[in-house]
Amino acid sequence: MAELCSRYAGNRQTVEACDRYMGILQKHLSEIQTDRELVEEMEAKETAKRQAAMREVTRVDFLIQCIGEKEASVLRQLYIDGISWSSVKDTDGYCMNRSSISRIRKRGLHQMAVEAGRHPQI
Repeated sequence: MAELCSRYAGNRQTVEACDRYMGILQKHLSEIQTDRELVEEMEAKETAKRQAAMREVTRVDFLIQCIGEKEASVLRQLYIDGISWSSVKDTDGYCMNRSSISRIRKRGLHQMAVEAGRHPQI
């Protein structure tokens, strides 16, 4: 654009038009750069969120492996598999009543909290 403007430097109207267009182009380029910076910033934040989520998944997986089989099974069904309380099954495949599920769930969460205290680096 600057090359075109210099070619018609003798024509005042053309020079003014070129100056206006150069101003518009510079504004758009600035906006594009700002948009690019915003996208990069958003991508960095999303990457950090994904990494934090993966660390949390690894931590929960480790802690579930540290607790009893029955407790781990109930917690996996409820919180990982998203199974409703009425569909939770014991390790033998039989449906369990709500009070049993609640008791086992509480015991499992307590065991996980104890293990988390034993392994704070995880």
